Amino acid sequence: MDKRLCFLIAMLVGFVFPDFSPYLMKYIRFFLVLLMYFSLLDLTFTWDTSAKDMATAFFLNYVVLGGFLIIVGSFLDTAYFQGIVIMAVMPPPAAVLSFTYFLGGDLKLSLMSESFLYLMSFLIAPLVIFLFFGERVDYIDFLKMLIEFILAPILLVYLTSKTRIYIPLKKRKDPLVTLFLSLTMYIMIGINRSDFFMSESFYLFIIGFLKSFLIGFATFYLFKNAGVQKRISYTLISASKNYALAAVIALKLFGTRAGLPPIIAIPFDLIFFFTLTVLIKKQ
Repeated sequence: MDKRLCFLIAMLVGFVFPDFSPYLMKYIRFFLVLLMYFSLLDLTFTWDTSAKDMATAFFLNYVVLGGFLIIVGSFLDTAYFQGIVIMAVMPPPAAVLSFTYFLGGDLKLSLMSESFLYLMSFLIAPLVIFLFFGERVDYIDFLKMLIEFILAPILLVYLTSKTRIYIPLKKRKDPLVTLFLSLTMYIMIGINRSDFFMSESFYLFIIGFLKSFLIGFATFYLFKNAGVQKRISYTLISASKNYALAAVIALKLFGTRAGLPPIIAIPFDLIFFFTLTVLIKKQ
C-alpha cells in the first residue's frame, strides 16, 4: 500500500477512533525502537566526505532549522514550546535517504550527514535541553531515551550489517517503516485529539508549514550553484527533523501536549517532498 495513503489513514483513524490509542501507548517505545532500527538500515559506517560538507549539514539542520523552530516556538504555550525544543534538537529523519535516492541527490552526502548528525545529537540534545529547561528535566532518563532510541538501533544496524540477513532485510524495510510510523502517528494523534481543536494548535500548523517550505525552499535557491545533487541533499537535510522520535521523547519528558507539535509537523515534510519533486522535474 502507498505510504502516503497509510499515513493519511493513520491520521484519520486517530481522529475518528482514538479510543485504542491509550492502550497502545504502553507499546510506543517498542514501536519506535523498531521504527528507528528499520529506518536506519541505510546508514553507512565508513567516513568518506569532507569536513566542509558535514559542517554545512550541521549548520542547516541544527543552527538554521533548529534555531528557527526555537524562535517561533518561544511565542507558544509552555507545553507546545517544550515539544518544539525537542524537535529542534533531533537529527533529520532516515527518510531523507529515501528522498535523496528518489530525487537523484548526493546519496553519499546524505548518508554521511545522517550518520554524523545522529551522533552529534548526543552532544546537542542534552546541552540545549539543559539551557532551556535546567533542572526541570530528568537527564538520566533523557540520556536513557537517546541510547534506547538512537544508539541502540544504530548498534543493531551495525551488527546486522555484518550478517547475511542485512541485504534482504534492507530491501524489505519500507513496509515495516511505514507500519511502525503509522502506529506511532495513530497513537500520538489519538491521545492528543482534543488539543487539535484548540485555537493555539492553529499556530502549530503554520510552524509546520514554514519549517518545511520556508527553510526548505530558501536552501534550495541559496545552493543553486552547489550542483544539482548536493543542492537536493542539502535541501532535504535543512527541511526536516525526526518528528516521530521527537514526539515520543517530548511526551515522555513533558507530557502528552508536548508530543503534539512534532506529530503536526510530519505531514508537511511529505507535502514538501512531493512539491520539491514537481519543482525539480520542471527544472
